Amino acid sequence: MVISAPAAHELEARRRLSHLLGPRDQLALEDNPYEHSRGDVLACPALALAVWMDRALADAVILRRPDHHIMLHSRDGGPLREMPEGARGLAHSEGIRRQLAAAQPGVHWRREGDLEAALQEVLDGSAACLAAPLGLIEDDALPGRPIPARACLHQPLCGIWMVVGEPDDVAPLKELDDPRTRICLRAEHAALVGLIAGLARSQAAGDPLDLLDDPPVGIDCSILGAQHVLRGVVPPADGADAPPVRREVVTETNVPPEEAGAQLAEELLDAAGYAWW
Repeated sequence: MVISAPAAHELEARRRLSHLLGPRDQLALEDNPYEHSRGDVLACPALALAVWMDRALADAVILRRPDHHIMLHSRDGGPLREMPEGARGLAHSEGIRRQLAAAQPGVHWRREGDLEAALQEVLDGSAACLAAPLGLIEDDALPGRPIPARACLHQPLCGIWMVVGEPDDVAPLKELDDPRTRICLRAEHAALVGLIAGLARSQAAGDPLDLLDDPPVGIDCSILGAQHVLRGVVPPADGADAPPVRREVVTETNVPPEEAGAQLAEELLDAAGYAWW
């Protein structure tokens, strides 16, 4: 079997898919496997692509989510709150950069998607720290510790891989499907879609923030006992310098996760002052 994966996610693909590959299987890294793939199945990050996700979720194999908090890597291993005033910090994505800028405004955060280059800047002292999703960086590269959710939530729907192909191709992989992660993904996806739709309506009504291409939001769903615990953060409508707005929605597990996600999106938009209705 040939498993195709986006070349841009090479390191994560090799780690997350290593247990899928047998001696006769191949991992094909392609620039755009979504449109032109030579693989039998496609493995890709479960990103917030609303139309594509809606079509693919039914046939997806949702792997168990690893620890998805952001990891802070620094030379001294210090926590976020101990980063010195005026320090230079690097963030793996714009979404992480914006969340950290709200959580720790004394650090000058810059986006740096090249992990090797970012690590080198930390090692040679030109940057104080690097924030990236846990698991993207080798464990022994630098000291590091997870940043708690109150400072920075994981990027919505990142770190979950799904395999989509013909039914006969996917069938042997179904045993890897994790139903709890699937439920969390459905809730997070609904919340993110609701937020993006609300922000679009809010912009049309005259709100000045340009959030639609890469909204600085965080969505996190956990299942605790018989409850969904769904948390989110979004910047306020009245300015990027104001503290981020956070809300939590707790529902019974007999409530569809899409309803919990939609409720969280509405509460966040209301609390942050967006004219989304």
